[in-house]
Amino acid sequence: MDPKQTALDRINQTFLLAQIVGMESIVAPVFELSYIHMVDLHSRANQNFHEMSVEKLNRWLGWMQASLMSTRLVTLEQLKQLNR
Repeated sequence: MDPKQTALDRINQTFLLAQIVGMESIVAPVFELSYIHMVDLHSRANQNFHEMSVEKLNRWLGWMQASLMSTRLVTLEQLKQLNR
């Protein structure tokens, strides 16, 4: 599979998991860790997928997963499973 498509698929899976666990109800200590910021990253990644490098997509994926982890609503093991 194409590495860019794989990264985008993982971004979408991470975003779905954030919705499932109710991340939107968590007040983040800073905007960059907030659900609103994750919505923006998810939207921009999907809209600009073809212009973005795989490295940038993977950085955004990492940030989205770190933001989700910061809520303590998911475990590291859950995120590892998404990345396999």
